[in-house]
Amino acid sequence: MAYPTDPTLAPGPVAADPNEIAPASQQAASDPYARTPENEQAILKLMREKKTEWSRGREGFIRNAWRNLLFERGHQDIVFSRATNSWRPVQMRGPRVIPTNRFSSTMGAYVSVLARIEPLLNFRPATDEPADRATAEVASRAMEVIEDEVNIRLTRQRLAHWAGYTGGAWIETGYDPSPQWGMRDVQDDQCLACQTVQPAAPTRECATCQGPTEPPVDEMGQPVMRQVPVGRMYQDVVSCFEMWFDASYEDWRDVPDYIREKSLSTSAATEKWGEDAKGVGTDLQTNMGEQYQDQLPTLAGYMAESGPGQGQPISRGQAQRVSERYYFSRPTKQYPQGVMAIVLGGTKVVHLSPLPYQDERGPMLNTVYFPTRLVPGSLWSKTVADDLASKQVERNQLCYFIMRLIMRTANPVWLVPEGANVANFTGDPGQVL
Repeated sequence: MAYPTDPTLAPGPVAADPNEIAPASQQAASDPYARTPENEQAILKLMREKKTEWSRGREGFIRNAWRNLLFERGHQDIVFSRATNSWRPVQMRGPRVIPTNRFSSTMGAYVSVLARIEPLLNFRPATDEPADRATAEVASRAMEVIEDEVNIRLTRQRLAHWAGYTGGAWIETGYDPSPQWGMRDVQDDQCLACQTVQPAAPTRECATCQGPTEPPVDEMGQPVMRQVPVGRMYQDVVSCFEMWFDASYEDWRDVPDYIREKSLSTSAATEKWGEDAKGVGTDLQTNMGEQYQDQLPTLAGYMAESGPGQGQPISRGQAQRVSERYYFSRPTKQYPQGVMAIVLGGTKVVHLSPLPYQDERGPMLNTVYFPTRLVPGSLWSKTVADDLASKQVERNQLCYFIMRLIMRTANPVWLVPEGANVANFTGDPGQVL
């Protein structure tokens, strides 16, 4: 998964003389983004409180979303068990009936309509000036490159399926600076006054003391180069199983903060975060949303079976995994530049910084919500899959009744004693003789 920022790659000012800057203790006391034990405990406490608050009432929505995905896979004779807090097959006597999955075929047609929606972006020059015409042409070509880089066609398909079956989904857009996309050499500037090394700026002015800067060189007179990642833009579809937020807002653009939780294997966590991942234990499957999220990759199709395990949960999920929780917040009194925090395993803060993305109004959240059917008074939207699921249940019950009737009686004829004065033999099923 792509990360909006990588703490191991972020360059920062380097002063040649540490005495020219304030002591680290004073900086940490005034900087809420410093990686100090106090700041890390504060963000952990804030995230725990937020997640507990936003969990209230969330269970019903993700439970229905999980049922819709089970129906798509063919698991339809199911009932929700409060004992295991999950859906399980209904206990039935005799062989199970495998009805036609009308739910899947109907939803397939509905989702295909959503996936066909492809907005057209046209860039037109504001004036007839050659510069405006060239800008519009470059923008059109750049958009084609961006769409190819983020694989917009597959993203649109995934978004349509998640929104169709669960009622809504999010698109997260950003820049991934991971080294896996390649590295390149760049040359920084060095201030002639304070000797601070910083990324090159068009103004050739030091960000610390506003003094003049120039490219640094080594003892041999060669330019001092630094490797930085090439990176790439990304788009990711986020499902309701991963999101925690305040549902009292009806417009996602008004939401001030949210938590996104992803799942990592222990080996992937160690590879991504290195030393920070040491000592972090597995913590997923602690609530229903995490259980569903963990079971999705191994959810197979329906298979008729009977025996002692007939009423067990449908999917066991993967091996125990580590959570990777992202907390995004707009600017607040405590975090004036917004905040992006990443917590591994629910206990270890591995990243703490201001929001990495901004627009003309300041720090921004880089997610967009796509609902299917709005519901007044709530950010949780509705999907037609919820209504279709109830009709599929009724159809399954009718099919099961018909099948049981045929299998028990073959030709359902009832015999009554002689002298009952019964006539009008027709040979129809259910006739009384």
